[in-house]
Amino acid sequence: MTEEEWLESIDPMHLWVSLDRNASNRKRRLFGCACCRRIWPLIPDARCRSAVITAEQFADGDVSRAELARAKAQAKAASVEHSGAKAHARATSAEQWGRVLTKHWAAGACCSVALAKASDVVMAGRSAAVAQQTHAVLQLGRPFGSPESAAMTDQLAEQEQRAQADLLRDIFGNPFRPVPFSLGARTPQWQ
Repeated sequence: MTEEEWLESIDPMHLWVSLDRNASNRKRRLFGCACCRRIWPLIPDARCRSAVITAEQFADGDVSRAELARAKAQAKAASVEHSGAKAHARATSAEQWGRVLTKHWAAGACCSVALAKASDVVMAGRSAAVAQQTHAVLQLGRPFGSPESAAMTDQLAEQEQRAQADLLRDIFGNPFRPVPFSLGARTPQWQ
C-alpha cells in the first residue's frame, strides 16, 4: 500500500490488512471499541455496553484478561437472550424481525471487542455497520430487500466504511510518516 492509498482509502478492511504486524494491540482493540461507540444507542443492554467499556479498560491495562473474558461471556449471554432462537420465534412481523437482527449485530460487535486476540477485533466494525444498516431500514419503514431499503443500505454501507476508515487513520496515524517520539516526554505512568 502506498501513502496515497492509505490516506484516501474508504475501506477499513483494506487499511486493517495493511497495518504492520507491529501495530499495537491496544490500538486495534480501541478501533473496535470506537466502532461500537458509533452504534451505542442500538446496543441491546448494559451487559453489551459493559463489554465495550471493559475492552477499553483492558486496552489500557486497567483490567485483567479474566475480566475481559467475563465481560465477553456476559455480552454473549445478552446476545443469545436478545437475538437467539427464542427471540427469532417471537418475531412475527418484518419489523420485529428487523429489531432482532439489529440487536444481534450490535451485540455481536460488543462481543467482538472483548475477544482475546486483538487482531480479531476488526469484526466489531463489520457487525456495527450491519446493525446500523438494519436499524436504518427499520426506520425507513420499507420491507427488507425493497429497492428503497437496498439503496439506503448501500449508501449507509459506504458512509460507515468511510467513517471507520477515518477512525482507523485517527487511531493508527500515518504509517508512512511516523511521529518521532521523545523518551523524555513520557509521564511517570509510562516510564
